[in-house]
Amino acid sequence: MENKNITNDEINKITQNSKIREKAFFTIVRQSGLKPSTIKQLKIKHLERIREPDTPIPCKISVLNEIEKAKFGQHPSFIAEEAIKSLKNYLMLREINCKEKLTPESLLFVVNKNPNEQISVREMNRRFKRTAKRFLKGNPSLFQLNDLRKFFKQKSKEIGHNHINYLIGEIVDNSYIPEDDESYRMLYQEAKDSLNTEPAMRSSLYTREIQIEDLKKQLAKDSRYIGSILSLIHEMDNYSPDDPVDTHYIGDDLLELWQKAVDLQSEALLDRWTNNQKYPPYIDIPLTLTNIFKEIIKTYENLEKDEKQKGE
Repeated sequence: MENKNITNDEINKITQNSKIREKAFFTIVRQSGLKPSTIKQLKIKHLERIREPDTPIPCKISVLNEIEKAKFGQHPSFIAEEAIKSLKNYLMLREINCKEKLTPESLLFVVNKNPNEQISVREMNRRFKRTAKRFLKGNPSLFQLNDLRKFFKQKSKEIGHNHINYLIGEIVDNSYIPEDDESYRMLYQEAKDSLNTEPAMRSSLYTREIQIEDLKKQLAKDSRYIGSILSLIHEMDNYSPDDPVDTHYIGDDLLELWQKAVDLQSEALLDRWTNNQKYPPYIDIPLTLTNIFKEIIKTYENLEKDEKQKGE
């Protein structure tokens, strides 16, 4: 019996119920079309700026001849937003939880707690099948890891048969002449939206709208403090004529510091939403500043009460 094509919903259920390493691996197979046996040999240096915040979309994978004995030697492949996000999360997990020191020579995927050992393709396929069997209806036991490669071919067929086969390291026509890597990037760009399966990633405009609305809701919670800070600055400018401290400049500094805190918090919230993950504690610095401002307000309110009581 021939397997049916795996659907977006089925892919999402499998990846959402997979561990972070497996999710990253499955997503790269799906968005690059590369053989699992090729992906397991990749190193961090083979992915274009994957450790940098400005990783290009699509991100190029350089598949060297030593990894995949293809007809033309080294060839490019690409991944889109979902694979980039999943992979960044996985690499961060290795750094933070496993205390691994990642370098360009580090393997992209490793056996847990053994950074020098490649993962097993057989084990990845076993986990894919097990997750499908547990969370999908019908006859999910028919699904194989290779179905993700079929998904790639199906969704990117507009690129053209030979171009697809070149990108995934399979046989092309004898007359085929490879183009430059940037030409393939442009071809992949045309198909990449079809390779995204997560609802929020299907439309970049829809994603951006959600980000903006989410940010507005989060920052609205802090808006009430802005008025208090402005009132505090006014009080500091007029608090005590005999105070040797130049309160006017203190007020300006506080306002500038508050704006920086809001800007940083905006970036932090967008990063959290986009990557769907809680980052290390340093990202919470703006929230800490908010608490400090609240304490300053409380202190000056108490001083004002003391002054009124003395006047009485």
